[in-house]
Amino acid sequence: MTAIYQREMRSYLTSAVGYVFLAVFYAIAGYYFFATSLVSNSTDLSYVFSNLFSIVIFLVPMLTMRLFSEERRQKTEQALFTAPVSFTGVVMGKFLACLTMYLLGMGVTLLYFLVMCAFQIPDVAVFCGNFLGLFLLGAALCAIGIFISSLTESQVIAAVSVIAALCIWLALRKKYKDKPLTVTYTALVKEDGRQVPYEFSWLSGETPPTDAEMKAEIERRRAARAAEKTAQAEEKAPETEESGGASGVPEQREAEADTQAAPEEEQAAPAQEAAADAAEKDGSDAEPKE
Repeated sequence: MTAIYQREMRSYLTSAVGYVFLAVFYAIAGYYFFATSLVSNSTDLSYVFSNLFSIVIFLVPMLTMRLFSEERRQKTEQALFTAPVSFTGVVMGKFLACLTMYLLGMGVTLLYFLVMCAFQIPDVAVFCGNFLGLFLLGAALCAIGIFISSLTESQVIAAVSVIAALCIWLALRKKYKDKPLTVTYTALVKEDGRQVPYEFSWLSGETPPTDAEMKAEIERRRAARAAEKTAQAEEKAPETEESGGASGVPEQREAEADTQAAPEEEQAAPAQEAAADAAEKDGSDAEPKE
């Protein structure tokens, strides 16, 4: 990795790419420092950094466009990958060389900070936060540029692709910057031997609920769920009673019919017996006459 790093740094410093990058970076940073700090007699360097955040998007592709595309164009990538260096070492060596050149450009902001300290000490926390943010942004842009450079042989296509991708990212960032995000937290509570999920949502920027508030909300939801189950059970109870009453009506009617038929049968029994006795007497009287 060290050999790759030294090779790439030598390539930057022996060609016009590194010097052009540093010259443009220093010129733009100096202009914004003069326009936002010196003219207004302000020690706040956050305006300088806020402008540099957008400028580096168009400057970093100058450093990354040739890292792998030049190797592929000259057909030297096979020799590079077969060297006694791991693939990770090759990528990290190129990445660190690119990041070193970027840090050389960022170093001018330290000079601005020292100039401000000669008149009035600026807010160190603000400067350190902006410096760290600009450094991390540059590291991310270097990584994206190296990845896109590995996909093509043309340096121009690599540079334009990086700029296009970063412009799309800027457009999406501007579109969704003012829209709050919804944060969702799911708490799993064990009930009746199973895990029951309880979701809590709030917008980004709002204070999330505390543990006590979550517990109170869980108890409220439990009570509401129990009341709902009780109401459903009460609604089903009258339906069961109605269905049971409707099924008992035919049986009641059959019982009433049986009750009414019993006296009629009892009243008809003596008449049938008298008719049978009369028929027997008639039969006995008819036999002597023959």
